[in-house]
This record gives sequence, structure tokens and C-alpha cells, in this order.
Amino acid sequence: MPKKKKPLIPLLPEVMDFRLANDERLEKKIQSDIMKYLKSVPYSSFAKIAQGPWSKDGVSDIVGCFYGRSVVMEVKRKTTEPTALQATYLNDNVKARGFSAVVRSVPDAKEVIRRIWFQIRNEI
Repeated sequence: MPKKKKPLIPLLPEVMDFRLANDERLEKKIQSDIMKYLKSVPYSSFAKIAQGPWSKDGVSDIVGCFYGRSVVMEVKRKTTEPTALQATYLNDNVKARGFSAVVRSVPDAKEVIRRIWFQIRNEI
């Protein structure tokens, strides 16, 4: 008997997903390059979340803040989608007035930061 696929949790429209580059590397390599970029972004603090037996399922790969606002990024390869738990985490962050994104490359991460800046610049 074939396994049932878990129902896909739809991402809220506020969750950013650009697919700007065609990066076919492993998620780990993409994540590393995105972290290098994020460390250069002023007024921000980001961390890569280590996955292991004591980590909470569904938590995004990269969490942080930019100008005091919560930002979470789920790193995926170009053909993969977030799991149901990951989608729930991304959606919950949006509901808490944070920013969420599925990123597949450094250009995606740059676009996320750019969009957040344009959204919050009048609040600062």
C-alpha cells in the first residue's frame, strides 16, 4: 500500500518566494553563502539553526532580525517545497508581524532584505 502524502500547508501570501536564481547546489552550500551575505547587512542579526535530535521540527534554517523585526528564511533547492511543519512555522511568523521567506539563492535573500526595508523604512 503506497504511503499517503501529507497534505501541503499553503503558505500565506505574505511569505516571500522569488526563485530569482537557478542554484542547483546542496541546501547546505546555498545556506552558507546566504549567511555570508546576511552577516554584511547592517542593523541585522541572523543565525543558522542547527538541526539535530534536540531541535524543534519545522523551525526555519535561518532566523534573525532586521531593524528589530523578526525574519525567518527557509532554504530550499529550486525544486523542493517546505514541509507542512516548515510552512506552519513560516505562516506563524507572519501572523506575529514578522517576515518569512523561502529562499533558494543569495539573490533571493537580497530581494527579501530589500522588500523588508521598503516595507519598514517608514516605521523607523
